[in-house]
Amino acid sequence: MASTRTLPALFLSCRDGRPAVSRPAPLISRLVEPGTAVEAVVFITMDHAEPGARLSGGPAGSERLQSLARLLAGQGLVVQIERLPGPALADVAAELCEPTLDECIELCLSRDLGARRCRQIGQALSTWREDNVLLVCLDRVRDEARADGLRPLHDPYWRGLMSHWVEQQQWRQAMSGSAELAFDPSQDEDDGTDTLCLLQAAFGLGGQHMPERLFGFDLDDTCLALSGYGWMN
Repeated sequence: MASTRTLPALFLSCRDGRPAVSRPAPLISRLVEPGTAVEAVVFITMDHAEPGARLSGGPAGSERLQSLARLLAGQGLVVQIERLPGPALADVAAELCEPTLDECIELCLSRDLGARRCRQIGQALSTWREDNVLLVCLDRVRDEARADGLRPLHDPYWRGLMSHWVEQQQWRQAMSGSAELAFDPSQDEDDGTDTLCLLQAAFGLGGQHMPERLFGFDLDDTCLALSGYGWMN
């Protein structure tokens, strides 16, 4: 049965190869009301070498996995299904939720999709938030990336960028008179970086408005940092 509460949509950034971290309380318990059910988590990542998308999760024949594959196919994506998500995702899921989730799925998008298509995929998936599914765009920072070359998520640049997206969306909706026609991909940014593409996907998941939460663990610790944004409504 669908939850009466809508789960948040999250954008998280963490470094590849970081050790599993024990936290005093799972993140989700601090973001949702007590009793809010979380049956599954879908991690949206970006690392697929082939066109389209790769889905992984177990069991391979689960209805949720097959439903997601059909949704993506309806978005015009070629979908490849594999058996299990990467083991590192289980560690992140354990930091987010307790007890262990029934299902952990990874949706790995191709880098050639671009930021605009990633936002559209996020929009298509947004209704899953009402069905006990936690949707997380996970931006995995490469282990070899230099900390001084990264722009942290609490930098005002990111909120300024999203504020620009909101203004664009509102203007287009006012001009078209229709929310369905408001997003014109031909006029939006198409930066192909993983961070921007995944942030666009999260923006779509969150209803194309500003996130209500900025949160993070150990923001001064580049090895263990798990930080991000939350769309709560």
